[in-house]
Formats: sequence, C-alpha cells, structure tokens
Amino acid sequence: MTKKLVNVYDFDHTIYQGDASFDFIVFCLMHHPKLLKYAPRQARALFYYVLGVWRRGHVKQELFAFVQDLPDMPGTLAAFWASHQRKIASWYINQKQSSDIIISASPEFLLQPMAYKLGVQPVLATQMDAKTGKITGKDCRAAEKVRRLHAYDDTVQINECYSDNLSDLPMLKLARQPFVVRKNKRTPLDEHTPPKLQALSDPAFLRFLMVGGINATCGVVFSYVISLFVKSKLGAFALGYALSLIVSYFLNGVITFKEIAFSFKQFIRFCVSYIPNFIIIFSIVHVLADVFKLYSLFAYALASILAAPVTFLMLSKFTFTKRAAE
Repeated sequence: MTKKLVNVYDFDHTIYQGDASFDFIVFCLMHHPKLLKYAPRQARALFYYVLGVWRRGHVKQELFAFVQDLPDMPGTLAAFWASHQRKIASWYINQKQSSDIIISASPEFLLQPMAYKLGVQPVLATQMDAKTGKITGKDCRAAEKVRRLHAYDDTVQINECYSDNLSDLPMLKLARQPFVVRKNKRTPLDEHTPPKLQALSDPAFLRFLMVGGINATCGVVFSYVISLFVKSKLGAFALGYALSLIVSYFLNGVITFKEIAFSFKQFIRFCVSYIPNFIIIFSIVHVLADVFKLYSLFAYALASILAAPVTFLMLSKFTFTKRAAE
C-alpha cells in the first residue's frame, strides 16, 4: 500500500501563538458578561485539576459548559477569529500546504473556522458538542492523536511533524522529521533540550505550592511558638522546621506526587532533598531576623517562599520519582 506523505501540526503554542481554548473562553466572557456566572464552576474545575482529582477531559467540559448559554455560536466564532487570526505564526503561513493535517487537543468546532480560512483540512481535534460543551470520545492529546490520525487515514505517512509539547512524542516519533516548537523557534527533536525550569509548569508544582502553603504555615507557627520559649531565633526556627518537615513529607506524598508507599528510606531521601531548602531558608532567616532585626514572622514566611522552586525540583528528581505523567 502506497503511503501518502503529509505534514502534521499541533495547534496551540505551535502554529497558534497561545492557547486557542483559553483565548476563546476569555473572549466569550468579555463579550457576554452574563456568562460570568460560570466562572465559579470553571475555577472549581481548575482547582480539582491542579489537585489531580479531575482529568483534563472532564475539566475541559466544565470550562466550556458556558457554550450552552452562548446566543450565537457561528457569529461568536467568526468574531473571535477575526480578532485572533493575527496569532497564527508567520512561519506556518509561509510553508503551509493544503495537505497539512492539524491535530489538537482544543475543541474541533473551535479550530474548524480557522482551518477553513487557512485552506487546511482536515482538523483532528477534541470532538466537543458546540451546544453543550460535552466531549464525545476521548480528549485528543498524547497517544490519542496517533489513534485519531490512523482512524482518519491509515495510509498516511508523517513527513514533518511540529509540536510544542513532549506529550506529543507518540506522534512526533512517527515523523521522518519531527520538530519541537518553542516561541516560534523550530528545533529538530533530537537536538531539543527541555528548559531547565520546565518542571515548574507541571501541575504537580501548583499542588506543591498549595501544600507548601500548609507546610509554611506549620513551620511559621511552630517556629514562632517555640521562639516564645527559646531565646535563639535560629534555634526556634530549626525545631519548628524539623516538625513541619514531617508534616511536609506525608502531604507531598499524598497530594503533590501521589505516592503513598511511604518508607523510612524514602523519608531519608526526602530529608536529603530538603537540605538546599534548609540552607536557603536558614541563611535568609539569619540575615533578615538576626542581622537586620526584621520581624521573625516575616523572615520565616519570605524565606519559605523563596526556597520553594529549588525544593520542588529536588523532590521530583530525587525523592518522588515514580509519579505517572499528568
């Protein structure tokens, strides 16, 4: 069977400079203020997603539930793309072909009008009812993109493939020439180096910050109470820090990284991961509280915030290493 060579493109943050779903939701809320009644529902969905309770598909349905009250979907789509077509990357405009295939996790009804303007068909994306926001089938991401492509045409051979997200590796690996797109820069997959701080965009980091708020509160309260009985501010901090570390271990295991197979060995690795955190916080507390004589409560809180990114990277790389991909 003869294979048809085509170029395949992700949409959001690839040929479109931004996230089309996010932009569309904001556009609708701004132009139809009555839809703001869905904001609490959307906020709840995002909160549950960050906690890892709800999957992307469920969250996406909640975010798009407002479409059932959108008075004129065709007109809204036309107005949206009239103002957002400028966000289509110029490099794509210069090389697009009518045989291109766009595969995206964004709703199919949202991308179809833009694809028509570009002269590109088909669009294989998340199949969502434009009247209800309900998804039919699976969220079109990761390995599901490959399944959708093969279901559409099993004679297709991907020549060039472009995506901004390594969750699309199943699709990228099928291409003769796979490219990773970051800020309009196209890099061959085998030459791509993930940004050092990419882990901070992981939903687990947001959960870590939420847990960190609890941990920081515990540390601040423990340290402050102990400081009422212990003369040394650093001594009070060290004792409070040790107590909050135990709380932190269990909360990070259950909520942040979803590893509940606790063990003494893992706890030791956890403590080792917190050594940089302790050094950073200890140094800041010493400078602010002992040298500059700032209020102890402020010194403890600021130090905990500044140490958070380093601590998350240590935990994700050294302590909780079995977490499944989001």
